[in-house]
Formats: sequence, structure tokens, C-alpha cells
Amino acid sequence: MFTKKRIYKGIDYMFNLNLLKKEFLQGKSGLKSIWVIVLVLIFLENKLTTEGVYFYIIFSSVYIFSYTSDAMDNIYKGNYIINSLPVNRHEVVISKYLNRVLITFIFTILCQVISYILKGFEVNPLNFKVAISIIVFITLINSINYLVYFLANPKVSQITTRILYPGIFGGCFGFLSESSQLSISCIINFFTNYLIILLVVIIFIISMSVSLILYPNRDL
Repeated sequence: MFTKKRIYKGIDYMFNLNLLKKEFLQGKSGLKSIWVIVLVLIFLENKLTTEGVYFYIIFSSVYIFSYTSDAMDNIYKGNYIINSLPVNRHEVVISKYLNRVLITFIFTILCQVISYILKGFEVNPLNFKVAISIIVFITLINSINYLVYFLANPKVSQITTRILYPGIFGGCFGFLSESSQLSISCIINFFTNYLIILLVVIIFIISMSVSLILYPNRDL
């Protein structure tokens, strides 16, 4: 008989729910900054395609959420705290990777739902294919970022995050502008290709596996 208690116990056996909750609570504190991004995008609306606007909203939300959580770990010395708690470093790695996957899906689904609600106000909704391409792209970036996060020291990982995400934010502008509709179609088709999706999943698994192997032996 599967009771609620047994289900929670089974889930907690696979990964630490408290660590997962910690990631959500820490990241949530930075979400108010998203409104600044939304205001900027309103001013740039005429220069960006609909796909570009949705990409920037979701990508910025994931970045702000992730950066806030990671920064708080660094400020409050989260890496040192885990040594005094009944958790191990494998659980820390799994909670980080899993949390980033979950928030990417949550922000994408939320954006899609809101866009369909606003459809009556002449807002083009976020279609499924574009949503998938955004999820795949962000998963690829997170795979690279968190491999560095767990293998390098905190200062190096912070510098990488500050360069990687804002660099993509600025670099993608040319591809997502109204004048490059052909480029957008190619990008969407590329990241929704089954082989590319499979490749990104493999990269994500390799990234997490390497982090699981090497992070427990890293000096904090």
C-alpha cells in the first residue's frame, strides 16, 4: 500500500527534499529582479521577435533564480555548512542539477500559460516548438555552468556565471531581432531536432556524473 509517507520517503531516498526546498527558497528571493528585465523587454519589443521576447523572459528568470541561489550559498558559506548537516555532497549535486531542470520547465510552462491567457489582448502565445527549443538551450548552458560550479573554486565559478549568462543575453540579441527571422527559424529547428535533444540530455548526464564523481573529493 503506497501511503503519502512512503512516497515522500521514497522520493527523499533518491534526493534530499530539504536541499531541493532550500534551492527554491533561496532562488525565489531574487525573482523580484525579473520585473526589471520585463520592463527592458517592453522598450525593446519593436526590435525583438516574439520568440526573442519569450526567450529573454525565461532565460533571465532562470539566470536570476540560479545566480541568487548560488550567491547565497557563497555568502552564507553553504559549502561549509553542509559538512555539519546530515547530507552528503552527492545530494548537493543532485539537488542543484534537478532544481535547475525543474525551474526551467516551471518558468517555460508559466510563460506559456500566461501568453495564452493574454492571447485575447493580441499577444502571440508561446508555441510548443519554441518552448522546447528554449528548454533544450538552457539545459545545455546549465550543464556547462554547473560542471564549472562543482569543479572550480567559488570565485572562478562566479566569474564564469557572470560571463556566460550575460554574454549569451547580449550575444543572442542579434539572432533574435526582427531583422533575422530566418536565423530564428534555423535556431528553433536546430534545438528541436531529436538528435540534438538527445545530445543535450547526454551532455547533461555526463556533466552531472562528473560532478558527482569529482565534487565529493574537492577541497572546500
